[in-house]
Amino acid sequence: GFGGSISPEQYGDPNLGGPTAEGYTYRQQQLSNELQYSGETGALEYIAGLYYFEGKDSQRMELVFAPDYNAALGENLGAFLREYQNETTSYAAYAQLTYKLTEQLNVTVGGRWTWEKTDFTPKHRTATYDPFLDDFNVGLGVGPETLKADKPSWTISTDYKLTPDLMLYASHRGSWRTGGFNGTAATTLPNGTVVANRFLPETTYDFELGAKYSGLVGDMPATFNVAVYDQYIKNVIRAIYLGVAAVSGNVEKARVSGVEAMLHFALPSGWRLAETLLTQMLA
Repeated sequence: GFGGSISPEQYGDPNLGGPTAEGYTYRQQQLSNELQYSGETGALEYIAGLYYFEGKDSQRMELVFAPDYNAALGENLGAFLREYQNETTSYAAYAQLTYKLTEQLNVTVGGRWTWEKTDFTPKHRTATYDPFLDDFNVGLGVGPETLKADKPSWTISTDYKLTPDLMLYASHRGSWRTGGFNGTAATTLPNGTVVANRFLPETTYDFELGAKYSGLVGDMPATFNVAVYDQYIKNVIRAIYLGVAAVSGNVEKARVSGVEAMLHFALPSGWRLAETLLTQMLA
């Protein structure tokens, strides 16, 4: 990052860290571990495991409005600090089984359960509030907050090889993505209380039918995939800009339906020809 001093007397001094009165520093630490066991016995293939993740991301933004007028109006003009940390811990257990009913027909069932916890901490160095030392949200009354969630993910599918080159399949899946905090904004509740700007976990499930072909068309190797899908989403995570900051939140629900097709030819001359078609309907 770059930027000037955090003292009111020397805020934004180019000799103390950067070329302007503004600066940005981002630090991230992550650790993940996974224990996995897989194999097969007879017509059954299986995989199972445990997963652990922990991460910290810290952001510091020294901001000032109208820095070109500091010489005339003083160093304190519109100066404020955005400095906060998000710390996330995640655990998961999962398993998936694929059973070969016949040489052509397979059935797959899998599931995963994930537990997540996110802690949001705005930087607060003083006993009250100092715009040069404390995060801007502290001045609004925002303190540390925690968001916890645990939800399942799953998959159920079947595939059938109509010929050695052509496979038909049907699948149903469900999953989610975690929520969190947007430290560059705040939320005012109906009762007037100001809290951290949070977004809740987004959940989704879908249904898909499709076909996959990999073989010859005449003398040319060809690949053709086509799929029809219907996806349902709740608590859709979105961010919009209001003024100078993005505000995060959730849209109640959405639905995405469509058709995807891909055609790929390997031409005798060594050239490859590919076409992709995507048609979607949003609701």
